[in-house]
Amino acid sequence: MMDILGGVLCGLIMSTVFLGVLVYVLIKNKDAYERLTNVLPSGFSATLALLLIVFGIPPFGIMLGIIAGLIYHAIDAAAPDPGLGSSNFVVTVAVICVTAPSLIVLLVTRRSLARLGLVLGLAFVGIFGWLLPFLGDWR
Repeated sequence: MMDILGGVLCGLIMSTVFLGVLVYVLIKNKDAYERLTNVLPSGFSATLALLLIVFGIPPFGIMLGIIAGLIYHAIDAAAPDPGLGSSNFVVTVAVICVTAPSLIVLLVTRRSLARLGLVLGLAFVGIFGWLLPFLGDWR
């Protein structure tokens, strides 16, 4: 049960980091609101779309955290060995292996978003690779 609760907490923390990056992107790009208005169908305002995003990301983070907690529980039962500063080596390596290809693709394709992607990637690895095993084993 602590695995799932740790996953929920990690999902909420990750969604908070993602919302922070989203707010930074919106503040940095002054015309983002106007571009969003042009992309959306008529009758659907950009304010409503942003509110849906802001209120939709935390539940999505919770669901991601629950899934990560369940995966951690299964892996921890099979291979409970510590390593890389984490209480579960396999989970930490798996999170790094999932995150690294997306960061490489982001660095190659979109240089302008590389720093933000690096922040999100490092936060993802730190939260789900190190914090989740710590919280899952916290009894």
